[in-house]
Amino acid sequence: MAIRVEFYNVIIPISHLEKLPGGFKSVLKEHKGIIGKKVWCDDFLFKDGAMGSGGIEKIVKKWSDRGLDVVGQNERGKYWKELCVVDHAGNSTLPCEWLSNDCDGKNNYYVYCNHHSVGEIVGRSNI
Repeated sequence: MAIRVEFYNVIIPISHLEKLPGGFKSVLKEHKGIIGKKVWCDDFLFKDGAMGSGGIEKIVKKWSDRGLDVVGQNERGKYWKELCVVDHAGNSTLPCEWLSNDCDGKNNYYVYCNHHSVGEIVGRSNI
């Protein structure tokens, strides 16, 4: 499965959310009022978004404060670890080894886990 992206997006593998207190069910409960608006998920990925970089910074800080290991550093520089920030075309703002992006040919961009097939693309129109 895959997640449609728009504006700025924070993408988190559901497996990382399961490690947090309350797990993924608690995350869904917390975001109940905005699922299908700016938050959606497939079987593997959770997406939250904002229209600008300030909103994304707040979302990243929230997940960091909750215990996700956000940014790593290696000999090549910084990279996204347990979440990834991508733009409207699915381009990662830092390297992200576990996420790929593509386009459906109609200017609808999406991201997906490297180890899973694309399949259905989940977005605002099919939550």
